[in-house]
Amino acid sequence: AYPGGDRLGERLAEAQIRQRAQEVRPLRVLFLGSLTRRKGIRTLLKACEQLERGKIELTIIGSQTAEPRYARQIQAYIDRLKSNFPIKVLKAVPATALPEQLRAQDLLVVPSSYEGFGIVYLEGMAFGLPAIATTCGAAHETIRHGQNGFLIGMGDSPTLARHLRELAANRGRLLSLSL
Repeated sequence: AYPGGDRLGERLAEAQIRQRAQEVRPLRVLFLGSLTRRKGIRTLLKACEQLERGKIELTIIGSQTAEPRYARQIQAYIDRLKSNFPIKVLKAVPATALPEQLRAQDLLVVPSSYEGFGIVYLEGMAFGLPAIATTCGAAHETIRHGQNGFLIGMGDSPTLARHLRELAANRGRLLSLSL
């Protein structure tokens, strides 16, 4: 698409990805997408509820204007969950700030009910982020289950929780998916 090219700039080097994956701290999970029903944020939040305290930190970046009523419901859900684990909500960030956010995360999770292509997964992978998406839509064209991320069924928060738990506990597995 015009103007084409790379809007995110310099990626992480392999050494930086290795260092990030081996840090001893909670797993940093990023959701990047508008807060709409289709993007699957509720599935992610339900999965996070199933995890032990202190295992993850969640960052949510996305516009809340497309479905404002739904976004308010999700924000109320997030407010209830904040006592269980850290959640940072950034309504939208300019393209110039996105690389910094991608560098700071360990994993990208956007469990949409449909993605025609899902460029967000490629953008995350360019920064060494494994991706978790659903089998709906075209995510399977980018994500190779077990190689650079995981594919789950739509709305399957128990399986998503299992993958999050695994990656939080097994940094070697996180590293192999990241590379």
